[in-house]
Amino acid sequence: MARRFQVEVPIAAPPDAVRAWWTDVSDFESADPKARPFRLVTLERRADGSRVLESHWRMMGRVVRMREVFFVAADGSWGFDTTGPFGIDVADRFSVAPAPGGSVLRVSCALSGRDLVGRLVLPFYVSSARRQFTRQWREAAARCERDLA
Repeated sequence: MARRFQVEVPIAAPPDAVRAWWTDVSDFESADPKARPFRLVTLERRADGSRVLESHWRMMGRVVRMREVFFVAADGSWGFDTTGPFGIDVADRFSVAPAPGGSVLRVSCALSGRDLVGRLVLPFYVSSARRQFTRQWREAAARCERDLA
């Protein structure tokens, strides 16, 4: 059974600009050792417009590579379906709406155990994932605001 949580992040910029910033998923490699992910590579561009990506993350002193499928839906929302380590898969869904002072980014996250290890680890990982992902989305929102100012 998937474990779900939602986060709302205010961003002082108009919704169309925020959506454009968040969906501009380009290949990159960062020199910043704190960047998360620090490298992103497109492996496949699909006919439906989605892309298969390989993201590189630093975790517990190691580099971990993850497969992600990035897509933009017809309603303007977007998401990532990630095959994570330790048998845990992550489905992130993003949308943006007008709000006083700019926009609000709404993120819905579902974590699920892909195999026995994932199902065993998942209950212990959810609270940590929520803190980690929320922090990363808030940091990205701050970068978005700076870039769009």
